[in-house]
Amino acid sequence: MSADDGTPADDDPTPGAREGSTRRSADPTPSTEDTTRTGGLPVTGPLDVSGGVTGRVTVLGVVVGLFALAVVTSRVLTALTAATVGVGDPGTVSRLLVGVAGLQVVGFGAALAFVVQYHERPLSYLRVGSLDWWTAFHGAAVGLALMILTSAVTVVFRLFALEPPAGTAAVTPDPLFYVVLFLVSTAVAVPMEELFFRGVVQRSLTAAWHPVVGVGVASLLFVGIHTGTQVDTGGELLVAAMFLGFGVVLGVGYHVTRNLFVPVVGHAIFNGAQILTQALDVTV
Repeated sequence: MSADDGTPADDDPTPGAREGSTRRSADPTPSTEDTTRTGGLPVTGPLDVSGGVTGRVTVLGVVVGLFALAVVTSRVLTALTAATVGVGDPGTVSRLLVGVAGLQVVGFGAALAFVVQYHERPLSYLRVGSLDWWTAFHGAAVGLALMILTSAVTVVFRLFALEPPAGTAAVTPDPLFYVVLFLVSTAVAVPMEELFFRGVVQRSLTAAWHPVVGVGVASLLFVGIHTGTQVDTGGELLVAAMFLGFGVVLGVGYHVTRNLFVPVVGHAIFNGAQILTQALDVTV
């Protein structure tokens, strides 16, 4: 049983891992590392949760700092690219590719590399499970929940006579943009976002604090990278609440199923459906 949420541990150790555990238990030197909150997986470095309150605050500071560094890195790379080779306006393929490369690939990728170096079994810690029919079913349920939430927010916008929220792609008539957006979003942006927000932020804070803290902070940071949605004045809080709800749905799906592929599949289904709908609205 896992001490952080009372559900079964993340993984069943392989024979080699069990042998390693036996050897460690035979070592007369007592271990001071507390691995119960991380599913039995040892964690070292700045994400070590065995340091009491100080260690927990350190983990919170590290994950928030990694998020800030990823955002700054994205903006710096975008500015450098624009100054050297040029970047198109929002809604162009070049701007899309530079943005994804800067934030999701370089920013979140560097944060992920920093975190996994402190884990003996990073995929187990991140809860990268199997991709099967069970995963697809629960991922589809998560995607459906995101669509229902979007519909509910759209209804609220209409009740207050506000234009429903629209991304940059909704005003772009170029069909090629939607093809690239679909591929990049579902195959690159979504997996990298889920690895960072759920695998790094939520997982680390759940181990250090509590599942509610992990889901809550990851969801708040998730809102921070979705501030480009176009809305009428007065709708900003509703949009922020919508993305916060997205983060909660994805985070709960990850926590309950203990499989990172579930939010990845759900997020990809939702993004893909939204992109296809926008493309049809503009091009047909």
